[in-house]
Amino acid sequence: MSENMEFPIGTDQSVEEGFYRACLTDYERADDGQYGPQVKLYLTIEDEGEYKGSVLAAFAKTYPTLTPRMKLYQIAEAFLATDLQQLGSVKMADLVGESCRIRVEEEAREDGSIFARVASFSRLKDQKAQPNTQPDLTHLQHLVQFCRDNGLATESGNPNGRLVCEKLGLEVKDNETSADSFKAYTKAVMRRQQIEGDAVYDFVLKELISALALSQPKEELELANEPDPEPIPFE
Repeated sequence: MSENMEFPIGTDQSVEEGFYRACLTDYERADDGQYGPQVKLYLTIEDEGEYKGSVLAAFAKTYPTLTPRMKLYQIAEAFLATDLQQLGSVKMADLVGESCRIRVEEEAREDGSIFARVASFSRLKDQKAQPNTQPDLTHLQHLVQFCRDNGLATESGNPNGRLVCEKLGLEVKDNETSADSFKAYTKAVMRRQQIEGDAVYDFVLKELISALALSQPKEELELANEPDPEPIPFE
């Protein structure tokens, strides 16, 4: 006897770029993936509007233990809205039903078609907001502000990839746009340093600070001198 199977009805419309509130509704392991063991996340958009109920998929590599530089660590921290070092271990099942803020970007496939890629995960503002405190800047926001303060930003205020690469002593192709140069550099850093997710911007920031021989603010210096946190088990 065949099983009764039910499928949600969706559309072929791609989710536009932007920030959305999304709930982790399901996940599955993909141990035989092209890039090694991974977990596939199913994210349902919760914001009111035309994309409410739309489901996006995202992948993250899995490891026996997680450390803060790993994408899955950052994802779990975003959904649970807590410091994972205080938990000691993480179970994927604990993330199901939780929500966070995701950033969606449009990306082109080899055949030229466009799809929506989940570029980053962050805590919801109402989860981390505290009275009389300013929300923490993300890795990217730190880098953007640094570039603006040091003449390394475009007119629109984004990091100028060509200037950033030049300051770091890297070769810049004449036919590349500023955005192309910056994207190529960050992807190279992720491969070389084995960094995943938005933590790559923190690495780029430190490289720029070193290259420009600038002193970090006192608070950042204190954080930089702290020992790396211990890895936590992942189930």
